[in-house]
Amino acid sequence: MRAGISLPAIAIAALRLLSAPLARAEPGPIQLVSKSGAEQADAGAAPALSADGHYLAFQGTIDGLSGVFREDLQSGALLPVATGTTFPPGAGADAAAPSISADGRYVSFTTAAQLDPGDDAQAGSSDVYVADMDASPPTYELASALDGSSRSIGGESIASPRVALSADGRKVVFVNGGQIYLRDLDTDVTTLVSVARDPLS
Repeated sequence: MRAGISLPAIAIAALRLLSAPLARAEPGPIQLVSKSGAEQADAGAAPALSADGHYLAFQGTIDGLSGVFREDLQSGALLPVATGTTFPPGAGADAAAPSISADGRYVSFTTAAQLDPGDDAQAGSSDVYVADMDASPPTYELASALDGSSRSIGGESIASPRVALSADGRKVVFVNGGQIYLRDLDTDVTTLVSVARDPLS
């Protein structure tokens, strides 16, 4: 004779499983990241976290410098991406709207500083740059450039914080003259994307 499992026994087992405490993911300790080894930031804004969770780019003022910084969240090392003195305001102090690649190597930002004077000939205009943080000091590529050229597109260009840079750090979206452009840094192709190419349905 086969022993069967009764319906009440199944119900009791299910209730025990449901009433058992669930394992919960506990958040880690809260950590202040907008700081240097010596002091906390006077101000911090526009944080952008790399997809691998290893780096954070942000806009801030620390140790008399203002602009965009990148912090290694594991070691705590803080590096200036594009900064200038706070008083008097130095070139790069206005750097803002950071975005960061998935591995944290590249950081895009907006600044009026001429970080590449050969291609950025219009002094005082706002442009979008990408910093390569693997170089020391960082090297800069002008992203708000003309199609097929490394020269500035002219006018005022701005990047959106946290979302302007592709995961590999080689494509950048920026706004100029009320239009949206996509720049491929490897091919020097700049594409106007805020235009209808096909009839909208």
